[in-house]
Amino acid sequence: ANFTLKQRKALNLPPYSHYVMLRASGKDIVAVMEYLTKIATLAGTIASTGIIIYPAVPAIIQRLKNRERAQCLIHALKRNELHQFLTKLTDVLDKNKPKGGITWNLDIDPLEV
Repeated sequence: ANFTLKQRKALNLPPYSHYVMLRASGKDIVAVMEYLTKIATLAGTIASTGIIIYPAVPAIIQRLKNRERAQCLIHALKRNELHQFLTKLTDVLDKNKPKGGITWNLDIDPLEV
């Protein structure tokens, strides 16, 4: 267990850092990717230096139940910075509602990345 914890610390993996996965799905993967890219760009303007926003990518299982899925990973070393960022991010998401049947969700501390 100690070896695994040392590895996780060296790689900045939980519990030594914190992740949020912004996921979106819709009928058209292009529209889903455009939406996530737009949100990631806007999120970058409100993120503190301790927040890393990775580019949107298609989900590992891209198509599920006739919906195309994509995701955007958000990483922070400090949980309190992540919480402050998420408060601002939800405002961005509320002001930029998706069109065309796209839905989104935030997965805090996702099990699958």
